[in-house]
Amino acid sequence: MPGWIKLLSKREDDWDACRSVLEGHTSNVNAVAFSPDGQLVASASRDNTVRVWEAATGSCRSVLEGHTDYVNAIAFSPDGQLVASASDDNTKRSLFRAFFRLYYVP
Repeated sequence: MPGWIKLLSKREDDWDACRSVLEGHTSNVNAVAFSPDGQLVASASRDNTVRVWEAATGSCRSVLEGHTDYVNAIAFSPDGQLVASASDDNTKRSLFRAFFRLYYVP
């Protein structure tokens, strides 16, 4: 896990200054997931998109567009090669990591 990400207790006193801000979503983030190797972070948002970020640098690697309503769930496959999302529009989408190409899941 990158140094700027750490696990903290729920006590407010244990929290210090923000380490990094991942900018790009235009609405609330509903869910985040780390790739199994810890190199990527995926975020699901109320702006109907999924973004994939480099964990070490915070740079956005890919934006998954295509959902027509809030994206509420995000997960990496166990091998880290796919990012799957689910939305209030009752659809699922998958993003293949090697090329960051969109695949529609029936």
